[in-house]
Amino acid sequence: MAKLEARSAGVVTQVELHDREQLEIRFNYAMGGDPGHHRYHMDAYLFVPRNVGLNRTNYTRDEFYADVTPYMRLDAEALPLEQLADGDAPPSPLHRLWQAAAALRSGARPQPSQPLVVPVKLYAYLFTEAIKEEVRALRARCRRHVAGSAGSAAEILAATSAMLGRARAALWAYRRLRAAFWPFEPVCHVDLVRAMRNADEYMSLFLEEKLALLVRSSDRLAAMHDGGGVAARLRLLVAAVADEEAQHRLKYGFLRLTSVEPRDGEFFTYSLSHLKKSVQNALYLETRAIEADDLYLRNAVAAFGAALAAIWAFATRLPATLAGLDASAQLAVLVGVVLAYVMKDR
Repeated sequence: MAKLEARSAGVVTQVELHDREQLEIRFNYAMGGDPGHHRYHMDAYLFVPRNVGLNRTNYTRDEFYADVTPYMRLDAEALPLEQLADGDAPPSPLHRLWQAAAALRSGARPQPSQPLVVPVKLYAYLFTEAIKEEVRALRARCRRHVAGSAGSAAEILAATSAMLGRARAALWAYRRLRAAFWPFEPVCHVDLVRAMRNADEYMSLFLEEKLALLVRSSDRLAAMHDGGGVAARLRLLVAAVADEEAQHRLKYGFLRLTSVEPRDGEFFTYSLSHLKKSVQNALYLETRAIEADDLYLRNAVAAFGAALAAIWAFATRLPATLAGLDASAQLAVLVGVVLAYVMKDR
């Protein structure tokens, strides 16, 4: 996976190559920092080399725009792992979820559970963001250690152990919450049950992936293999947590890579991408314009059509007994019948 990042005028642009068929371009805007109204206008130009073979005859403009999917997403404010795992901390999504669990245990009529899908997915997203920062800091520390500008090997191992402890605590804080919801799953919305499972599965897979990248980056640093066993001990620390997560996914039937066959690898990658999308879609906004339905105009047109239909039906079936009434009486009867016919469907 290739990733590029550029910053200019307060706008962060990130380009990420997911695979041979999917390219993601992100433009991050700091919204809400300054008072007043803001307008963002973007012109994107994609230059495709001639040797790729794309041109307007074999890849039309309509096909290009059909393949482009625009999204607008809100980034949640990052939380450290310690605060994220604290169910008593109001900024943590666990705070609201534990309140909902307590309401279910109290026996009172519970609130609708479908809105709880958002804090569940938000917790998983904040966990992955915190893990990214923790692993990035550890990798930078290893590089500084190689350059001789950081602490000793023991300090690196201590920092790694502390990070793994925080990750464990955040995972088990969520899993304790999930266990508290298990007895009430039959009365909870199916979307909440599915979201809680997906969040657990995705956090486990994401943590293992980032830990594997940490080990690989440390192994590539020749100075980490200085005879002191730093790289080996770091690998053992990481392997213990990775083994715990592998056993957890095996126990609950979560996604695992059980073979190195290309077909299994593609299935694993696709499933992981699907999990990521299901977790992060709580942050996306609908960008498509939705035309508002004019309720008054719709009802007026429907009433007028119903009135015409009622007049025609009544006029063709006018009883002979009403023919002897005067004009005002006939009009009153006709208006009454038409109003009754129109109002019955409103």
